[in-house]
Amino acid sequence: MTEFNASNLPSKTVPYQVKSFEMKPFRVAQIMQLSRAVALQSIQPAVDALDGVMEFDANLLTDGDFYYLLAHQRIHAYAHSPLQATWTCSGLVFAEKEGLKRNFTKQQLADLVEEYDTVPDTEKHLLTDPSELIVTSKLCGHENQFDITMEMLNTVFLDPELKLAPGLDFPRVSTLGESQNRRDNPEQQNIVQAARWVSEGKTIDDKIAVLEAQPDLVMFEQALRANATIRHGLSRIVTVHCAACGEPANHSFDVRPETFFDV
Repeated sequence: MTEFNASNLPSKTVPYQVKSFEMKPFRVAQIMQLSRAVALQSIQPAVDALDGVMEFDANLLTDGDFYYLLAHQRIHAYAHSPLQATWTCSGLVFAEKEGLKRNFTKQQLADLVEEYDTVPDTEKHLLTDPSELIVTSKLCGHENQFDITMEMLNTVFLDPELKLAPGLDFPRVSTLGESQNRRDNPEQQNIVQAARWVSEGKTIDDKIAVLEAQPDLVMFEQALRANATIRHGLSRIVTVHCAACGEPANHSFDVRPETFFDV
C-alpha cells in the first residue's frame, strides 16, 4: 500500500479536502475492469478500478492525478512486463582513423579537450593532443531497451497557492468520460473542456447550463483561460539516454487502460 499526499501528487492535494490517502496495488478484479474500459472505449471502468483500491472517491480525482495514479499502477503492476522504451540510437560516435582506432562519444571528445587544456604543459605529452586527433563520424546504432520508472517521469505540479476564480473548480474524472464522448459534437466540442471547470453541477449538461445562465461571458472566459493555462500531471515525454553514446532520446509515454495488456 502506498500513501499519496502533497509531496507526490501532481495536484499537491490542492483540490481536495482530504490531504492524504493510500492506494493498494491492482489485482485481477481491477484488470477485468480495465478490460471493460478497453472493450467499451470508456475511461469510467478504469476510474472504477482505481476507486476499488483507494481510500478516496476516485471520481473526485483531477485528470492529472488520475493518470499519475494509473501510471503508478502500470509501472508496478507486473514483475516481468515493465513499461519499456526501445529504440535504435541515431546519435553520432566518432571513430579514430589513425593510431589506436578508438571510438569516442561527443562527451568523451569534449572531456578529452578539457583535460588536455587544463593539465600542466609538462604533462601534456602523456595525453592525446585533440588537435592531432583525426576522427570520422558514424551513426551509433546501439539497440537500447530501458524500463520506465516513476523516477524517470516528469511531473508537473500545481502551485499550492493557486486560487481559482469564483464559480470554478478543477475538472474531475467524474466528467472525463462524458467529455470524451462529446468530441464529435460540433456545437459542444469547444465548450466542453471549459464547462468542466464549472464547480456547480454534476454532469457536463449541468455545467453547460450554468454557463448558459450567466448574464455575460465572464465565467466562460475564466474557464477557457484556466483550461489553457493550468496544468498538472505527468508529462507525456520521457527523455532517456543511449547506453552506448549517451545521446538523449525523447519517447512518448501515455498510460491508458490498453497498456495494462501490453506485456
